[in-house]
Amino acid sequence: MNVIESGPEGGDHITYVHGLGAAHEYWQPLISSLNLDATHRNITFDLEGHGLSPVATTSIASISSFAADLAALVAEPGILVAHSMACLVALSFSIAHAELVTKLILLGPTRNPLAPGIPELCLEQAAVIRAKGLQGSGVAERSANTGTSKKTKETRSAAVGAIRDLLLSQDLEGFARGYTALAGATEVLDLSTLKMPVLLIQARRIFLHVRDCEGLQQEVEAL
Repeated sequence: MNVIESGPEGGDHITYVHGLGAAHEYWQPLISSLNLDATHRNITFDLEGHGLSPVATTSIASISSFAADLAALVAEPGILVAHSMACLVALSFSIAHAELVTKLILLGPTRNPLAPGIPELCLEQAAVIRAKGLQGSGVAERSANTGTSKKTKETRSAAVGAIRDLLLSQDLEGFARGYTALAGATEVLDLSTLKMPVLLIQARRIFLHVRDCEGLQQEVEAL
């Protein structure tokens, strides 16, 4: 597994988990803009089949397997930050290893569990990617467009292009397995064991995830 660490060794740890089709570079603008390398020990990594982490030929990618990879990485308590699909990974990890998570930050969390029909769509997307590739399937272009706001498209076109390029650079089979892993997220996670502070961050213009986020917010507020 490809792991990148930066910042002072004695600093409080922040571990970042990227979403489907992304890689550890996804977090660099956040780390740089907040100057976190000066204050915290930042740990970014590539999920299996993403970035520079190879696809394990004998494994079956799942939210649980991604959470197990995260468990092998986190050795001491710290802040855990996750985006999109990886929020399910972070929640699974936090439920199993609450003592290792001092704060949990979820950006655009995926619904827990997935909405009806979404698992089937994920499996269809995986099949299309395998058949047509990342460019031929249109998944990179579509994800770059739907995952960025109108303002970003108008004022930061280079950022949209960078996202598209990052998606296109991913391993085809790894990307497809990410979708099949997400398709398997049909089990309700028991959030009642979460005792650490949880921060939910959501862009209001991404409407599907807003509904997902609001549902999760109700669960968290009920703790």
